[in-house]
Amino acid sequence: MLLRETFNRDRDVIFEEAAEKLMAKTQIDNMDQGGIARSILEIYADEFDMAYERLSAAHVQAFVSEASGPWLDEIGKLLDCQREPGEEDDNYRYRITKQNQSLAKANRTAIRLACLSVDGVNDIEIRNYVRGIGTFDVYVITEDVTTPDSVLKEVQEEIDEIQAFGNDGKIARPVTVPVQINVNLVFREGTDNDTRQSIINETTNTIIDYINEQRMGGEIIIHSLIEQVMGIDTDHIHNMFIDSIFVGDEQVFIRDLEFNWDERAIAQDITVN
Repeated sequence: MLLRETFNRDRDVIFEEAAEKLMAKTQIDNMDQGGIARSILEIYADEFDMAYERLSAAHVQAFVSEASGPWLDEIGKLLDCQREPGEEDDNYRYRITKQNQSLAKANRTAIRLACLSVDGVNDIEIRNYVRGIGTFDVYVITEDVTTPDSVLKEVQEEIDEIQAFGNDGKIARPVTVPVQINVNLVFREGTDNDTRQSIINETTNTIIDYINEQRMGGEIIIHSLIEQVMGIDTDHIHNMFIDSIFVGDEQVFIRDLEFNWDERAIAQDITVN
């Protein structure tokens, strides 16, 4: 309630304050209904009214006590607390607020939050006891599929600052698995060369994005990939065929691809004709 009252500045309040400042700082004093200055202020008051509404909504949704729906889901993800299927906001909110009461969970959550605060880190995977009792590895998933050394170094510094005494946490990068896909597009009759080339370029980028956006231990589903490509331009794409798929240096059957928990697919040599 306090947050909502703080940002509760509607159009009338904004207009009145702006009019007072305008008259105080200038020689303009015509604020009747036909005044040019009033008309200008009314336009901007409408814009600022909408801006305050968006700011208010965004701000209050950043707090567990006020957040709901997908906003609450995002807060839960930060604390490694996932919503159960069909779970209502009130119950989920209660579980989030109790997340840090377990000592083990508290340490894990603190490490997770510290790692996610590093610029460029999209997510992490924590694996316990990889080198014995008291050890854990943090697999860093970044926007850059190659996981830059500079990001890894910064994440390790965050872990060293936050981890409990007697624990040994080390950073690790996912094992990147190159994936090569060769695709042929069948265009509808009458599709000109410029349109064909534009669609080919967009298809190449779509395939690259689909592969690179897979999580560690993810899957490449052929049906999903075909749906994305066919949806690029239904007016000009009649059909598509996948000629070949290579994983690493090995050609594999055209099928869904599954990766080990520590592997992350990376698009390489995507060819579209």
